[in-house]
Amino acid sequence: MKEKIMTVKLRFARAGRKKQPFYHIVAADERMPRNGRHLERLGYYNPMLKENRLTWNTERVNHWLETGAQPTTAVAKLVIAEKVGSDKIRNRLQAKIQERIDAVQARLAKAQAIKDAEAKAEADAAAAEKAEAEAAEKAAAAEAAAAEKPAEETATA
Repeated sequence: MKEKIMTVKLRFARAGRKKQPFYHIVAADERMPRNGRHLERLGYYNPMLKENRLTWNTERVNHWLETGAQPTTAVAKLVIAEKVGSDKIRNRLQAKIQERIDAVQARLAKAQAIKDAEAKAEADAAAAEKAEAEAAEKAAAAEAAAAEKPAEETATA
């Protein structure tokens, strides 16, 4: 019989009411819904407060990190800020967060490059159109001048 492997995530479970968020920090199976069943409640985070925003059981957070639980990006930022867990774990989390930041910056740079290329193509098309109009204008002026010259030569002869 195949044994199911459970991946544990350290994440937020939302509580509080509308426009007043309050989060429980929980260790949960990644397959469970955000506010669904969890394995253990580790603490809470209240972003509305200026002081004492975060309260958690550091020993239990360390335990879950050491056993391989993967924190979400938000929880990883708190782990790094509060210096919870070993240096190795914090460095790994910092590298993962930096990877995500780099990916977003690369995506934005690519979008900007596409936008710049489109603007350049538009500007080139406008310049080509302007040059074509000027060439047509010069050709019309040359034709008019050529048409006048024979008329002048016949008049003087």
